Amino acid sequence: MMHRSFFTRFLAFLLTALLLFAVSCSPTTPNESSSLPSQKGENSSSLEQEVSSEEISQAPKGNLNLLTGKYDLPDSAVDKRPVSFMINNIKVALPQYGIGSAEIIYEVLAEGGITRLMAVFSDYENLPSQIGPVRSTRDYYLDLAAPMDTIFVNWGTSNIAADTIRSRKLDNIDGMYYSNYFYTDLDIAYAKGFEHSRFMKPEGLKKAMERKNQRTQSESDRTAFRFREENDLFLPDAQSVGYLRVKYSYSYDAAFTYDPETKTYLVSQFGDPHMDAASGKQLAFDNVIVIYTTVERIGTNDGKVMVDLTSGDGIYVSQGGGMAINWSKGDYRNRFTFTDASGKEVALNAGTTYVCIVPLTQRNNTEIKPLEEENSSVAIQG
Repeated sequence: MMHRSFFTRFLAFLLTALLLFAVSCSPTTPNESSSLPSQKGENSSSLEQEVSSEEISQAPKGNLNLLTGKYDLPDSAVDKRPVSFMINNIKVALPQYGIGSAEIIYEVLAEGGITRLMAVFSDYENLPSQIGPVRSTRDYYLDLAAPMDTIFVNWGTSNIAADTIRSRKLDNIDGMYYSNYFYTDLDIAYAKGFEHSRFMKPEGLKKAMERKNQRTQSESDRTAFRFREENDLFLPDAQSVGYLRVKYSYSYDAAFTYDPETKTYLVSQFGDPHMDAASGKQLAFDNVIVIYTTVERIGTNDGKVMVDLTSGDGIYVSQGGGMAINWSKGDYRNRFTFTDASGKEVALNAGTTYVCIVPLTQRNNTEIKPLEEENSSVAIQG
């Protein structure tokens, strides 16, 4: 009996061991954590590593920034409204503060041959320490901002812009009425004039938004432009572009020089680097768009203009190359659409964008120098 009992126990032990061995050798199910790549660098099969790497490279790594097409937006800024600032660009007011952090800048004539900038930021809760100097807006800047559903910051308006703000019931923070939320730099005011000394600080913006009970949730889920995937860079190869210069008037221009190291275009104006006093760095952008359109004076004595944003042609420059494009916008709620000569839509490289809206009368003053020929000038043919 003892021998039989020992044999029974031994057989049970052997069957249990075989069962455990079979289970340990069977493949794990997809839901088991052992099938996932280890975050601590533990060993996994080469097949698992290949699949995991491919999936990671294809999947977005963060939140989509609607102004750049990149997946780098902080969680706190998701679904929040961007903010636009009207920036003084007259020479005596330079340098400006904070605009080097803008994801998009529009430059357009404002009056009397001078340009003004509209700088757009995706995250109103994470702005530079101060932005400005802030100046008055025109109606077409409101049209440029509308598709992005921005909170609009300005100091004064033209009569047409004031009517537009009222009729559209726009959310704007105008220093003419809410000056206590702005900051005046008295050193600049006494040296250059008070109109060049008004700045907005992040805490002032938040207080003004709260005071006006402004909507913070965005009503737009479209990107500012159509962008390519972040890892799918495109070289516009119709023309090598190492240097681009556009003229807005007899006295105002903007120039862009390609930096191969950063693969961005460094911005200059008035023949000097365009600097951000807040960062101490020269402005640099991934994309440059030139829009040629009709710009005409309206019937006032101050040189104010009207700008046609219906459709036309222009140039797209990025990654050291450029191409002729056609553009259209039309209704103020529409974003810009860009197409090539065949009518196929052109998607921009993901990144920051500088948009130059240039009068048709200045088209022939556009200069382009190829990367390999710094001393020659050519023009992209449409």
